[in-house]
Amino acid sequence: MSAGRRAALPRTGYVMPQRLFISEHECRVRLFPEDGSGPANIDLSVLPVSAELRAWFAGAVAGATGPGGPRRSLSSGLDTLSILKRFTRFLASLEQPPQSPDQLTAAHVSGFIVAGGAALRRDVAALRSILRFAQGPPAGFAARLAQASVPRADVPTVSYSPAEYQQIITDARSQLRSAATRIAAGRAELTAWRTGLIGRAADPARWEAAMLLDHADRHGDVPRCGNRQTLAVDRAGGGPAIMGRLHLTYHEAVAGFVLLLTLTGHNHSPVAGLTTTHSRPDGHAGGVPSALVEMVKPRRGSRRASMSQALQQTGGETGLAGASAGRIDVTTAFGVYTALLDLAGPARARCGSDSLFAYWHYAGGPDGRGVPRRDPQGRAGLLGAARRAGSRP
Repeated sequence: MSAGRRAALPRTGYVMPQRLFISEHECRVRLFPEDGSGPANIDLSVLPVSAELRAWFAGAVAGATGPGGPRRSLSSGLDTLSILKRFTRFLASLEQPPQSPDQLTAAHVSGFIVAGGAALRRDVAALRSILRFAQGPPAGFAARLAQASVPRADVPTVSYSPAEYQQIITDARSQLRSAATRIAAGRAELTAWRTGLIGRAADPARWEAAMLLDHADRHGDVPRCGNRQTLAVDRAGGGPAIMGRLHLTYHEAVAGFVLLLTLTGHNHSPVAGLTTTHSRPDGHAGGVPSALVEMVKPRRGSRRASMSQALQQTGGETGLAGASAGRIDVTTAFGVYTALLDLAGPARARCGSDSLFAYWHYAGGPDGRGVPRRDPQGRAGLLGAARRAGSRP
């Protein structure tokens, strides 16, 4: 039996970074996302309540987004501000708004529920989760918030039918297969141009199109004169068509995302957080192809949020070797994962990310036009995949 290894400890002299900033001119919490990305600020100075109440809410947010809190990802941490905005706007609308934490009562919770709102069910549960980290909440307010509930809407939530579900999966598979075939052809054409197999005199149109691929691969965009693409780009079908020969599009990245959701059985956030970091338990030795990836599932609590997930190709269509030739396995989690490793590689390198999901988008990114973007997250992207497959939203 293995004795394990010593836990990593902070270096000598380590001091925890300041997270709570409260003064006459500011009220903010600094968030350090658990995925290791850069810190972000949650500015609570915009809450329409007294400075004393803002500081009290900030203390609760600092606890909820800290190492022992439930909101350690960037999106869930920043979401605390939206939730508190809705609650404090209600408080500010009262004839006598509370000015300090000890003035909060059970009636404020009940009134917030009666006032309603599109996100009420979610807000009440979120407030309960955030404010349990607040310093000394009034007993009546805390008791009412602890047992507060909101009736479900009259309209029941209806799942996709088996036929609709299969239609969505079939469409996602088709999109990813088409992307693999297109990108493999684009890469082959680029390699042929760079090795001199395409003659400028013998086939000028093909040579020019391949030259544009080379420019796109080197610069992350097509040639332009000012803000307008060149005539050569127009002749080749336009910027999106050229960039699409080397990169996944947004919809294709969403298709891969949808497939991994269904094949792993995990929720949105663990799949969206997948990176290229993985190990190969099969050792490339000819057994069942498999990859071991790390996932984070915050709902399991701070001690059990991190988990290892094995992705196997058992029963898949083809092997990994087919990805570069446009033949990919889209029926197993291992096949989709390794296909995305390959197909999104150029976009990932361009935007400097290790996210599994990377793609080119015509609107560009923070570094300029044509920069590939990453992480096709959000409910809108998934609903769009369903609509494109012909199913109801």
